This record gives sequence, C-alpha cells and structure tokens, in this order.
Amino acid sequence: MFVQYPTYLNTLENIQDLSRINLTSLPDNSLFALWRPAYHFASPNSWMNDPCGPLYDPATQNYHLYYQVQPAYVQWGNISWGHAKSKDMIFWEDVTSWQGYDYVTLAPGIGNKYSILGVFTGATLPVPAFSNITNSTMTVIYTSVQYLPISWNGPYIKESETQSLAMSYDGGITYQHYANNPILRSPPEGMDITGWRDPKFEQW
Repeated sequence: MFVQYPTYLNTLENIQDLSRINLTSLPDNSLFALWRPAYHFASPNSWMNDPCGPLYDPATQNYHLYYQVQPAYVQWGNISWGHAKSKDMIFWEDVTSWQGYDYVTLAPGIGNKYSILGVFTGATLPVPAFSNITNSTMTVIYTSVQYLPISWNGPYIKESETQSLAMSYDGGITYQHYANNPILRSPPEGMDITGWRDPKFEQW
C-alpha cells in the first residue's frame, strides 16, 4: 500500500525510539512503520511471499493482487492467500480490511484434508469455472497441500500436492472451495517428481 508516514519516523536514531510513537495513530500495521516499503505492496502483517494469480477484472475495473501469506506468524507455515485490490496499481486497498485475518481470501481448511497444510500458489481468471455460473464469478486454481515436507532433495510423498479450484461469486472478495476438490490428484506417472505445484490456466 502506498503510504506517507510522518516525517519524524525518518529521524529515529534507534529501535528503542519506537516506544515513544503513538502506534494507534498510524495507518495499517504500524509495527512496520520504520521498515515498510513506501511504494511496493506489503502485507499488513506477518510473513509474506510470492504473488499469486494477479489479474484485472474488466467488470469492476479493479486490479487484484493475491499473495502468499502466513497470517498468524512471521515465519513460513500455514500458507494462505492474502488479497488487495487497486484501480491504478499504485494505491492498494486490503480486502476486506487490514485488521486480523480480514485480508485472507483463501486459507487451509480444517474440513478439507487435501489442503490442511497449505494453499500454495496458483492462478486466477475472471471467468466462471462452469457454464451454469455467470455473474461476477472468478475462478482460482491452486496447489493444495496435505503432506510435508516437500523438498527437491528428499523422497516425494504421493498426493502431498494436488491441484484444486475455488470460486468467487462477488467479484473476487470471498472464495468457496470447489466441492469435488482436488481436480488433479497426482502428476503424470513415470516421471521423477520433486515438486508439482503453482498451476496456471487460460481461457480457451
């Protein structure tokens, strides 16, 4: 988010000086005030990683940026999708807000064994996944994770990574996991696999 912080933040001599700042007066997560980028988008809190499924929705004239986030901690784990939107790709707004877990759009599901350990990177299209869904629908394909570890230098655990769908019926604000997930359960047979994730799809 493009934020102009108070100029006195530039004059702080050491980390101890943060204690005299009225954190409640600053926008977004003010604990990032001193080190937060002034131009590049950053998650409102916690650990952040690569962007997922960025797209432009012509119906709402919004740019959508999804990204990997660990919403509860500052280290890798519990991989979810955060969400921000913009009209110009300069000023970004967290969806639906920056507080708590509000900005998390897709998260590992306790009731979804196939994604219990993570919702990894994928792709998004502003189109319905099925012909009988028409209005304000977006479709996400993502890697759902149910077993760890996943590493290039270890044995690959079968069905640790599967590919799944989620649909939004409100222009990308909220998503519902497809009831028949996962749609792809395993990579092609007979291949030496070290990772099977980060799918992309296109409209044909």
